[in-house]
Amino acid sequence: TRVGVDAKAVIKDALTIDLTVNPDFSQVESDEPQVTVNQRFEVKFPEKRPFFIENSGYFETPQNLFFSRRVADPGVGARLTGKMGGWAIAGLAVNDEQAGRAVSEGDPRAGKSALISVVRLQREFAGQSHVGAIFTDREFGSSANRVYGADARWRLNDNWSATGQWVGSQTIDVAGKGRNGTSWSADINREGRNFDYSGSFTSISPDFRTELGYIRRVDMRQLQQDVDYTWHPEKSRVLSFSTKVEGNALWDF
Repeated sequence: TRVGVDAKAVIKDALTIDLTVNPDFSQVESDEPQVTVNQRFEVKFPEKRPFFIENSGYFETPQNLFFSRRVADPGVGARLTGKMGGWAIAGLAVNDEQAGRAVSEGDPRAGKSALISVVRLQREFAGQSHVGAIFTDREFGSSANRVYGADARWRLNDNWSATGQWVGSQTIDVAGKGRNGTSWSADINREGRNFDYSGSFTSISPDFRTELGYIRRVDMRQLQQDVDYTWHPEKSRVLSFSTKVEGNALWDF
């Protein structure tokens, strides 16, 4: 049995601070069954713990760089979220006690906690446009994983929008050896009564790592194109009919 303590404070009706100590998630709804055997990529189970669900949208970016299920057993956590002067602000600091139990007894990190921090800033503009930045850090003994990136969304007009993100990562293993990687994506979309278009390009280098995110694979470049056209006949029993063309290319580095 765990005895948890939770607290909340609001600053100037704009920023919310949430604190948790030794949280008890025993009453959280169980995960829906999924097939996990012989899967090519990691299976994703959605977050259901209240502390991580509340205001989770503040940490979202085009690429999933903070997946809260990576924090298995938080001991102490603090979160800051809110909006001030056109800025959306989010910060999280938490320790994960499970990390020290998951390594072998001979590992110098055994019994220690992983220290996790996430910072997200987003400047919002009229017309559903924004620019933003994110930083995540997981420190566990002498090993570390740091991810930093910038993103933007432009609403070009009522139909067209474009989204882009660039991310870099630095990973240091227990021996002190480091490696760096990059990931970037670009999307352009059009939505209308007749013509819809979606195009995207994603590039993730072989050494890119995000221990706090959910990236299904690395060492890939992918180009996707979807085009839809819909006709709406007048004075006809047929309300609409459409055609669709899709194209997809995937290759490694």
